[in-house]
Amino acid sequence: MSINRYLFTGGGTGGHVNPNLAIAHELRRRDPAAKMLYVGVRGKLEATMVPTAGMKIWFVRSRGFPGMNPLKLILFVLTLLVGWIKALGILLWFRPHVIIATGGYVAAPIIFAAATLRVFPGVLLRLLPFFAPRWRILIHESNVVPGKLNKVAACLADCVAVSFPKTLGQLPPCDGKYTGHPVKGGTSAGDRSKARAELGLPDDAMVVFAFGGSQGARTINRAVADALPTLLTRQGLYVIHGTGKQVEGSSYDGAADVEERLKANAERFDPGLLKALDSRYIRSDFFKPIGPYYHAADLVVCRGGASSLTELCAYAAPSLILPKANLPGEHQAANARSMEKAGASAVLYERVELADGDAVEMVPGEELAEAILALLDDEGKLQDMANKAREMADPHVLPRLASEVLSLQGKPPDEVPAPPPREELEDRITELDSNGLDHLLRGVATGCEPPLADEDARLARFKIDGYLAGGGYIPPCRGCRMVGLMGYEERIPTLIHFATGKKGGDYCKLPMIRRDAFVGLAFLSLRPGLAAERPPGWGIEPGKFLSLPPDDRDMFGGIAALGEHADAVQAAVLDGLEDDYFESRARAADALAILFMGEEEQARPEGADKALSALLRDPSFEVRAAAVRALSEMATSPEEALRELAQINYDPAWAVRRALFEALGRLFQRGVLSKDETEEARQAVLITSNGFETHYPLKAAFNGLGQRIQGG
Repeated sequence: MSINRYLFTGGGTGGHVNPNLAIAHELRRRDPAAKMLYVGVRGKLEATMVPTAGMKIWFVRSRGFPGMNPLKLILFVLTLLVGWIKALGILLWFRPHVIIATGGYVAAPIIFAAATLRVFPGVLLRLLPFFAPRWRILIHESNVVPGKLNKVAACLADCVAVSFPKTLGQLPPCDGKYTGHPVKGGTSAGDRSKARAELGLPDDAMVVFAFGGSQGARTINRAVADALPTLLTRQGLYVIHGTGKQVEGSSYDGAADVEERLKANAERFDPGLLKALDSRYIRSDFFKPIGPYYHAADLVVCRGGASSLTELCAYAAPSLILPKANLPGEHQAANARSMEKAGASAVLYERVELADGDAVEMVPGEELAEAILALLDDEGKLQDMANKAREMADPHVLPRLASEVLSLQGKPPDEVPAPPPREELEDRITELDSNGLDHLLRGVATGCEPPLADEDARLARFKIDGYLAGGGYIPPCRGCRMVGLMGYEERIPTLIHFATGKKGGDYCKLPMIRRDAFVGLAFLSLRPGLAAERPPGWGIEPGKFLSLPPDDRDMFGGIAALGEHADAVQAAVLDGLEDDYFESRARAADALAILFMGEEEQARPEGADKALSALLRDPSFEVRAAAVRALSEMATSPEEALRELAQINYDPAWAVRRALFEALGRLFQRGVLSKDETEEARQAVLITSNGFETHYPLKAAFNGLGQRIQGG
């Protein structure tokens, strides 16, 4: 009788390692003689978690996909090649019956090596018959949105097991099965008193267990450290805090971050609180085993990852979830909302704040403390949460997955109950990426889409905050625009910082982000509640605002719509007129025009006329056109307007001269220019160039202005 051999791979985070360990534990329970091997990457969490679980681990080389940076891409390919070669040797030596992979770049060498050997079975049968491949591959995907590797690996796998039924529709054609998420050792029947005695906690204490996953979460770590001065004033309240392990390649050290935060909060701790900090605040980078901490806790504070939430259900633990923003498919927010809707959890969304000259995701400590204490004071709600979490637990996940493994080996599967159906949340926001949300908010702002419901607006703000704090430039750019489209006034200081903030004389943000910060500031002047009155389909780009029909111009609130932020926004826009980047200058000029549209009684800011006059000679035609549009709103005397705009009569760019016609029309509409003055200025413009279009837009603008004059 042959001995079953199982090879597990996947790692980098506990979310990838723990499902493998849970499946391995179930297979070991069924077959104590089975041989098991784990393949991971040295320095990652699996390097410590797997040996602790009593399993042998071997290491290969691998790294995450770096994007299109040429040097990093070459290093990525070379590293993967080295890992692939070693993985070939491991497979030929160990000869597993089933390969079980949970994703992450750690699993890539083994999956690709297994696929390679499958391509050449005939060669191996002739040369190395003893080593001929016979393994089957099972992939487990924990998240709603499958990872990049698992999308590729699904094409190579014999079975793809998923934690959420919705995931099946996002995979390429494969043998996909909804099994649920595996958790080792979870039971809602644990003895709370026994767990507290084991951990040295009083039986009558109130216990909060907070953690941010295996590597820690900056938002939770800092929020807990900031909340301690309030939490520890409650007599008998204990806080157990998992700060997370720092792993190789990660810049975040949770334990060190918490220590720094506690030092920064030192002045908030009086002598009595310092004593409580020593006795009632328990912290460690990692808690193993975690079961007693769940059983001992009255409330768990955690992220919204699939592993954590499955554990909450398995241990029937009441919870406060702080989902991480800006993840694929916003799966943490979706997970958290499912728990909240079922009554098993409360949700506290992180938001973006300026810290150390940048936008960072955070939850204020006082807000976290207030939410925790409110839940602890409601014993009935905590009990309801525990009961609802228990109802959501699925005790058959591990038997179901073990049965799939047996089926791949040609053995009859066990009869295991099907997983309970999951109610899918329906909303307009959760699954939209940044581009999709941008388009939706444009539709809402223009009246093409119905207004957002309260919960949809809450989710939209959560996602926008994630984009503002995101890396690169595309998410922050779109986040800036969406702040304006939503009228998200709380983020005006963030936009101002993005637009004008400097360190040592250099701008803090990339040029494109500065540009879109000015776009967002312009959008903020839209009057709230008037979207439904606007004609569907009109443009929502700043440069197009000044081409709107006269009636639509009244839909803008101007500088007065910004209330207490008006002066700060005005100063930022004026500063932007001298930005180093031409598009930032253009958008700042457009913003200035929009802010003062219809504000006839509002005093024009000092220095604006001089700055706009300089922009009329800017090397960029886009900036010159924007300056012309801005002058059409800022000028208050015909002499000033005609003197400045006369510079544009022979501008080499037809788009600038077309903007001149639009500006003359607006000045005529505002009553700054008379009918005769407008006609004389119109006739003075040289009409040339067709703008590379099949019609003549410059002449069309010329004729359109003439019709407006005649109609006036």
